Amino acid sequence: MERIQIAEAQKKTNSPTQLLISLLGGAPFLLFLHLYAVNNCDASFIQFLQMLWSESNVVYQIFPSPFSSVAWKSLTFITLLQLIFHLVLPKDFVTIVNSMGERECHPVNSFQSCILVILLFIFGSALGFYKASIIYIHWVHILSLLNVVSIIIVLFLYIRQRSKDDDDNSDIISDLFFGTDLTPMIYSVDLKHFITYRIARTLWPLYIISSVYYNCSFYGEINNNLLSCAILQLIYIGKTHWYEHFQYSQLDAQNKKAGFLYIWGTLVFYPAIHATPITVLAQRKAVLPLPISIAMLLVGVIAMYVTVDSDRQRVQFRLANGNMKVWGEDPFFITAKYRRKNGEIAANLLLGSGWWGLCRHPNYFCEWLTFACCTTLQGANTFFTCFPLLFLTCYLYLRLKHDELRQMLGKIWTLLAAISKSSEMFAHSFAILNSRQFYAIRRKKCP
Repeated sequence: MERIQIAEAQKKTNSPTQLLISLLGGAPFLLFLHLYAVNNCDASFIQFLQMLWSESNVVYQIFPSPFSSVAWKSLTFITLLQLIFHLVLPKDFVTIVNSMGERECHPVNSFQSCILVILLFIFGSALGFYKASIIYIHWVHILSLLNVVSIIIVLFLYIRQRSKDDDDNSDIISDLFFGTDLTPMIYSVDLKHFITYRIARTLWPLYIISSVYYNCSFYGEINNNLLSCAILQLIYIGKTHWYEHFQYSQLDAQNKKAGFLYIWGTLVFYPAIHATPITVLAQRKAVLPLPISIAMLLVGVIAMYVTVDSDRQRVQFRLANGNMKVWGEDPFFITAKYRRKNGEIAANLLLGSGWWGLCRHPNYFCEWLTFACCTTLQGANTFFTCFPLLFLTCYLYLRLKHDELRQMLGKIWTLLAAISKSSEMFAHSFAILNSRQFYAIRRKKCP
């Protein structure tokens, strides 16, 4: 089933051109409106409307200049450091089983490089080269610069791919939005992986640390709500870097091309939305009592542990070809057979025991719970403080409600629906026959 889902994901989405144009122009506008409300209106929707009505030059305030010297210096410094660390630092070589069932070996060292960048940032602040709050103060300018950079990258990749491709029938808007290159490489650098781990998920922890410094210097003491949220998000970022090789086995990361949706979403939208609780808490004193802060921190850490352990369980199971115990018992799994593009028959193992036997997507729920803890720590229930959690909830819900039966049957579902009034009965019968022919549901006995 998973292989069929990949094949479906690789098909060009037939989205209306008007919708894609609206997203290309409207998504950055709405995001910077959100940032303006959080930074200047205490995340209050009513105060935000009043500000829009009364303030002059509000457009410039919403869209700060991307040519801020601090933003350019920060981004250039981080990019150069990460390029050096990518080439110089020793790498760990990890073996993973990708979504096609093939074993791959990847060099990884983003965890070490991120730690070094953070330490250099703190060290430079301690020496007096800049204030540690510099990233927090210029955060919107940095995002404005990243917005421009992401557009330049998308255009560059599109032009480069079109120069290699003779197909003149492709839709320009669709290609710009969804991308044309699945694994863009610049010399030996994987661009998708670099902007995800080396840029976006390095700027994010720097912003968190800078926000803590700002809050402490402004109020004379650290907001314990902010500290709990900062620790929670830093642990989240740390575990993401530590298990960066998991990205190579994820469907989304492997099948999303490097277009506006991926690059802008990773460089601009992802850090801006996830850092909203940090931004809100950095501007105020503690609202929630210390016991609640500690409780939210513990719940978030436990949720992250479940997320990591479930992903690790699935990866180890595939590496062992199913020859392992899961929670001390023989595991249930599905051997999903599929045909590769070269005609070869291959199989993929889909685990149905352990965390994956409790629910279909344990990682989704724990991901949501972690961010819900960060949202709760804000102590305020305004629209803009809750918007990131609402967005994540809708995103995960739509993924969970995806029509998996239709994906499994593919064109045959459409055919059955067209020729039969009782398509559900025929589809159900075919699903049973199809599962017997293409899928083997087993309980593996370990030696």
